[in-house]
Amino acid sequence: MFLRTKQTPKKTKYITLYHQDQQLYYGKWDELPLDEKIIIEYSIRFYDDPDPCYIHRGAVRVRLLAELEESYESSKNNGTVSLWLEFLSKCMGIQTVTLAEFTIS
Repeated sequence: MFLRTKQTPKKTKYITLYHQDQQLYYGKWDELPLDEKIIIEYSIRFYDDPDPCYIHRGAVRVRLLAELEESYESSKNNGTVSLWLEFLSKCMGIQTVTLAEFTIS
């Protein structure tokens, strides 16, 4: 017989971004709005595709968010969070983010 195991509910990661005291963005981490130029740049880098279809766009999003997450962890460890915030700002195509807060629910 098949045994049913209780699955723990999946935790969702949220991010809040600020420029000084002004909130710029609040939402799910995996729904972070990325700049179209960055999507194209990474599509060319990953797939040599300057006109990505929705499949490549989705794959670029996943890879770029993973890269952002990985670089955030390393920036916390070596004290370069300000450089990560600049990279995040560039990826989103917005003014400089001065603070990022992650929450999980």
